[in-house]
Amino acid sequence: MYIERLHVERFRNLDALSWEPHRQFNLIEGRNGQGKTNLLEAVAVLGSLRSFRTSRLPDCLQFGHDVATVAATVRRHGIRVDLGLQIGRRGRKLFLDGKLAMGVSQQFWMQNVIAEVYALNALLLVTCLLFLVCWYESRQTKYLYLLSAVYGLGLTN
Repeated sequence: MYIERLHVERFRNLDALSWEPHRQFNLIEGRNGQGKTNLLEAVAVLGSLRSFRTSRLPDCLQFGHDVATVAATVRRHGIRVDLGLQIGRRGRKLFLDGKLAMGVSQQFWMQNVIAEVYALNALLLVTCLLFLVCWYESRQTKYLYLLSAVYGLGLTN
């Protein structure tokens, strides 16, 4: 995977930067405080949604601004994808090919944890209900045994 184009606005000391890096090798040079590390941090934040310099993304906002933007066009195996990240004081928004990706919001991840914790219980409950319906329709005791076994598994989780 490589970056075809990078655009950064109001990220730390970078006002507005557009760059088309070479596919294989790039040399970034400049005096102290000119934004070399900020440029690398912007790329890292876009790729991982985390900064290697701070635990709070709003700290990456340029002084006096409420929103910073990092966008890139990346290519992998001939497939081109446009990524965009807006960092605000209250959170972040990720865009994939110009469309808002909801999967990065804090609320989504809180719900994801709930789903991760209760997914097995939900599966076992649905399986119990399935065996109960099968028993009700056929009156075969094997479904009651299966129901009991799955219910017992559900109690251990």
